[in-house]
This record gives sequence, structure tokens and C-alpha cells, in this order.
Amino acid sequence: MSNGSWMPSLEDACEDPYDAQDEPGASWAPVDLADTLRGLQDGSVARLAPSVGDIGDGHHLFYRGKVNGVAGDSNGGKSWLALAVCTQAIATATVVYVDLEDDQLGTVERLVDLGADPEAILNRFVYIHPFERYDRLAEAHLMQVIAAHDPALVVIDSTGEALALNGCNPNADEDVAEWFRRLPAQIARRGPAVVVLDHVTKADAADPGLWPTGSQRKRAAISGAQYMLRVSKPFSRDRGGSSVLVCAKDRHGTYRQRQRVAELRVQPTTSGVFVDLVKIDDAEEASDFRPTELMRRVSKTLEAAHEPMTKNAIAAQVAGKRAFVLEATDVLVSEGFIATSAGPRGSV
Repeated sequence: MSNGSWMPSLEDACEDPYDAQDEPGASWAPVDLADTLRGLQDGSVARLAPSVGDIGDGHHLFYRGKVNGVAGDSNGGKSWLALAVCTQAIATATVVYVDLEDDQLGTVERLVDLGADPEAILNRFVYIHPFERYDRLAEAHLMQVIAAHDPALVVIDSTGEALALNGCNPNADEDVAEWFRRLPAQIARRGPAVVVLDHVTKADAADPGLWPTGSQRKRAAISGAQYMLRVSKPFSRDRGGSSVLVCAKDRHGTYRQRQRVAELRVQPTTSGVFVDLVKIDDAEEASDFRPTELMRRVSKTLEAAHEPMTKNAIAAQVAGKRAFVLEATDVLVSEGFIATSAGPRGSV
């Protein structure tokens, strides 16, 4: 704090600890592992586990000190999810919300609807609404905020808008990698759980993969957990519904890929909106997956067929990734909507 105030100087706050080496190239020198190993052995260093975003029974969604992500279509509830987690966090800690999609009225209105304590909103919810590119001066101001408030959670809503603000090509590896390094990763190294929100296209929402569109560097940049938010029952301020969080990546192994980790339940009330995050237990996760859009496509294809079809024939005609079409067909069979019988040469 070289400026003599309680706030660090812009230069100090902006300094990236990974850039502050004794000499150029020093980050490529070997790292001493003794303290880390000793800490893991004697229990003084905790193993990594999610600790932000309570989903019940002692389970959480996001890792502190790591870059985490949530992606989904425009009406899937990403902002409701993020603000619900913020409401949890500001009960005891500070949150920084970098909002490139809404404004303070829309965001505070949602927090109030979620039942957030007004004093907590004023004292522990730090709202940033940038409209300038993220250059070195903007970086200095943001890192000053992070240093001053020591947040438990930082939300960036959203990746696409942030990249566009900087004139970055979302499909260019070098642009995406640099943005993640200079913004989410640099914040995460200071301790908070960083959660970046991202979109998928309508086609991706109908044919669900595990990652948002754009550069593959988005996958590598996630150092914590990445989730896809898939709508189960569409919802609004006037009508209740739900979405499911599916694990796309968990670098530290708490959740497995494609695991349905939690359900986001949204229910309007007379005083606001009740939003609940509920862990999906293993039995429900194993039996409840329904790729509804692909199931509809498979059903329509069979209705239009003039003769029985094999699964391979269905997969060849239905638009979508083959593995997901076959999975949708299996669900329809298991639930009794498709009848099967033996065909020639061992086919079904």
C-alpha cells in the first residue's frame, strides 16, 4: 500500500503475481514441492473441494481460487443461478459481480426477489458494470477492488460480452486464451471462486453437448468445474420451472463428466421468486435423464416411417449428434414409448 491509504495503489493491485518474477523466465524454474507434500501428509493443507454454491448435504458447486463456468441457452436461468449463489455468499462474505449483460436495476431487483438481505446487498455485494475494453488501466481498477474487498466469489456475466467488448474473436484460440489469463485466471489466483457465464446457440441447446461454442481454449481455461445448465421445464417470473446442472468438467474429480449434479428450481411467490439449488442424488441422476428435444425428433421420425426402423437408421435420419440420438432412443424404449422386436440378421 505505497500510496499511504488503506487502498493499494493501482500499480500494486494490478500486478500479476505470475508476472512478478525475480528475472525474466523465472517462472520456468522448478517449484519446491516440500511444503505442499508435507501439508497434504499432515493435514495442514486441505485437498481441493468445491466450497461455494451450496446445493445441500454439505455439497457445493464451485472451487475457490479456480476458474469455474456455467453455460446454457439464453432463457436457461444462468443469471438466476449466479445471483442465487451470490445471495447465499453475501450472508457471510463479499461478492464481486461484473455485469456486461444487465444493469444495476435488473440485478438488484433480482436480488431483492431472491430475498437477499438489503444490508448485505449494500455492504457485501460489489457491482461493476463496465462499458470500456479491459485494458491495463481497467485491469488496475478491478484488481484494486479485488484486493480491497477480498471476495469469496466473483461472477463475470458473460464471457461472450466481455470478449466482444475487447474486440476479441470468440473462435480465436489466442484471443480467448489471453482474455482468460488476464481476467478470470488472474482474479482466481487471488483466492475467490471465479464463475464465468457463457451462452450456447439454439442448435446447441437442442442437441446438447458439454461446452459453449467458440474456441477450445475455453475448456483448457477452466481450472475448477464447468457445468451446462439445461432447461427441464421453462420458467419465468410468473411461472415456475427448473433447469439441471450437468458436469462438463471437474478438474479435481468431485463430480464426474455428464453427471447431473444439481437442479435449479424457480418458483414465483407473492413476495418475489423462490430459487432453490438441490443436489441430485445418484439414484435419481442415473434414472432421470431425459433428452426431451431429441426424444421428440426420434418420435416424429418413427411416426412418419412406413416400416420398422433400426436404431442405426433412426440415428441416420434424426438431426443431432449420433450418441445423443441413440441415448434418446434408449430412453423412449425404456419408458415404453417405442416397442422393439427382433429383425433379420440379429437387428432390432
